[in-house]
Amino acid sequence: MNYKTLIYSFLVLSIMFSCTSAEEKTEEKTETEVKSPIEIAWDEVMVVHDEVMPKMSELSRLKKQLRQDSMKHADLIATITKAEDGMWDWMHQLTPLKTIKTMPEAEAKATLDQEMSSITEVKRLMLESIETANMELQKTMTNEN
Repeated sequence: MNYKTLIYSFLVLSIMFSCTSAEEKTEEKTETEVKSPIEIAWDEVMVVHDEVMPKMSELSRLKKQLRQDSMKHADLIATITKAEDGMWDWMHQLTPLKTIKTMPEAEAKATLDQEMSSITEVKRLMLESIETANMELQKTMTNEN
């Protein structure tokens, strides 16, 4: 077999394999687009999480600012800490989707309902803490001027 025939054969095989891979990817994509009610509920829980998780850095920043006068803001610092701990606890105790998928449907739904309730409470605590801390810091800045 000469060099040109070898290269030509390699190119033909590469094209065949790439076409097969594209077909398989299309099939996989179609299969993953259809989600079960459990996966949809999981996604809804994750939307709430993803909405407030980035606010953890804001909570840390606010707590740091409030610590400058920690005697005055001790209760608020404790509330922020409770909100931060709530997020971390929820993430560590979250039942993985892989596990939920193995449960009977009623149990899976109940588990996801509980996860939604828990993360919604974490969201409430976080947003309330942020709002209260911002108001307190604004009030402090106004009193200083």
